[in-house]
Amino acid sequence: SRTGIIPDISWSPNGSEIVYAANGNLYVISSSGGMLSILPLPQQGFIVGYVEPNWSPNGQRIACTGLMAMGISTSQIWSINRIENESIYVTYGDYMDNSPVWANDGKNIFFVSDRGGSSDIWYKPIDIYGNPISNAISLTTGVGVGEIALSKNVNMLVYSKTFDRSNIWSVPFNPKDTINIKDAHQVTRGNNYIERLNLSPDGKWIAFDSNQRGNMDIWIMAKEGNMLRQLTTNKAHDWTPRWSPDGKRIVFHSLRSGNRDLFVIPVSGGAITRLTNHPSEDIAGNWSPNGKYIVFVSNRSGNMDLWLISSAGGALKQLTFHEAADFLPEWSPDGKQIVFSSNRTGYY
Repeated sequence: SRTGIIPDISWSPNGSEIVYAANGNLYVISSSGGMLSILPLPQQGFIVGYVEPNWSPNGQRIACTGLMAMGISTSQIWSINRIENESIYVTYGDYMDNSPVWANDGKNIFFVSDRGGSSDIWYKPIDIYGNPISNAISLTTGVGVGEIALSKNVNMLVYSKTFDRSNIWSVPFNPKDTINIKDAHQVTRGNNYIERLNLSPDGKWIAFDSNQRGNMDIWIMAKEGNMLRQLTTNKAHDWTPRWSPDGKRIVFHSLRSGNRDLFVIPVSGGAITRLTNHPSEDIAGNWSPNGKYIVFVSNRSGNMDLWLISSAGGALKQLTFHEAADFLPEWSPDGKQIVFSSNRTGYY
């Protein structure tokens, strides 16, 4: 569960029910006890769990945050009709939107978003059916907001300031000895968030995604931490870089086309090639050992499956066919097998 001002629990306005988040789901229970009921929220696509439920003032709807996989920099605000169990997305998932709070009159949903380049308070006007009726409107600029809460009697918002920070570390490895965290060496420093990294085939360079310039871009540096260079500069988020076997190209997925597609960029710089072009979400490209193919994850079949494409582009081949979500494909060294993570057993 997330921690902060907004807990993963919310009372209904009349105090008769409680909604809370657990294990990625939202549950409702009577405040006097009894059987739980699970809210039937959408489970397809990139949503991997729901958190931060917040009941509307009239008790008819519940707002929440849908967490999205592979690109932790994005999430969605949803609105659920408590009676009819109908779900409406308030934001599209192109930004990190979280901490939804209803206005006291129920006509707006306030939330925290990085859509302006920094984490700030935004809001969307909502009609009586829970539908957003305009684009998001900024309430603060350049603040660095963590989470928000609204007073019940006076229209005042309180917020926290937070800093998401992660960096790359290295630690010596000897199969005969136990790894000691005390021996770890910090490679990168700064107030940035790094989600994925990948070591070049010759072991001399590291490619990684970082938001140190305001949004997620692809960066490379020597493994010692010097010779840092920004590889992508698009205003959209770029994630999960993977080196080609010859070390000359990097595949990554990006929101620059409006949804997640795969792109390839020369390490030396130059023109970026768009590898996939589909209204679905394509993520996590990974080169075959001979560099001829790229396996990736896509929901173009209606759920998350593994797909294969030539590294030069062209026709695609679906590799997995299952209603469960399949993620994180990795080639065997001989290129004959692919291991992946899946929740088809109920767990990843």
